[in-house]
Amino acid sequence: MIDPLLIEQVADAAWPAAEQTRLGPWKLRATHGVTRRANSVFTAGPEDASAAELESWVAAAEGFYARRSLPSVFQISAATGASGLDRMLASRGYAMTGVSEVWMLDASRVGNVKRDHTCEVRASDEPDQGWFDCAFDEPLERRRVHEQIVRRAPRPRVFVSAEVGGNVAGCGMATSGHGHAGIFCMATHEAHRRRGIALALVENLCAWATGRGDQHIFLQVMRENEAAKGLYRKVGFAWGYGYHYRVK
Repeated sequence: MIDPLLIEQVADAAWPAAEQTRLGPWKLRATHGVTRRANSVFTAGPEDASAAELESWVAAAEGFYARRSLPSVFQISAATGASGLDRMLASRGYAMTGVSEVWMLDASRVGNVKRDHTCEVRASDEPDQGWFDCAFDEPLERRRVHEQIVRRAPRPRVFVSAEVGGNVAGCGMATSGHGHAGIFCMATHEAHRRRGIALALVENLCAWATGRGDQHIFLQVMRENEAAKGLYRKVGFAWGYGYHYRVK
């Protein structure tokens, strides 16, 4: 049984924003504008809200982001309790962006890690420089913010690196909470793609989760990323629910 609210709570904890402020049942998140998730309103919750409450909260959120010179962004998912929020934001001129999907795997379906991979997978509870070089090939200022987010990720956690010829060719991470493990930051250097590296990483992350006793494993993927979804199907993942962002 998929519990979107629990999954969104675990995912939120795994990618902790630098600034987090409560707003009614929501949470306002800000992290210097780096990543949508860490700079958006977390709207997951079990309760609905009246139109008047939504108007008040949306106005407060807009003020919060305006004071930080950031755009107002709301994360909308199957766990969003306020049923009228998405329609309200659309009517206020908010555009839909970052359309993504959460894919799920029952941990009981995880098989043994294959031993014929063409890379060596190394695991640690702390990311090293090689892991960061693979995960965030981007301008230094933006990378520093990413590094801070990742270092705040709660334990238990694991960082995996796939090495080919002594160099990191791919990476990923996972965190665990409430019987759910989430996989994040999957990346493979372009020169090493289509060689089974991502498969090796995902299998190792799933093995870590099952070794901990987690019952469910989830990951997030952009809706249009068919190559990634093909890989996840091989491991046994299946579509769970969708989410998107509304940006003013």
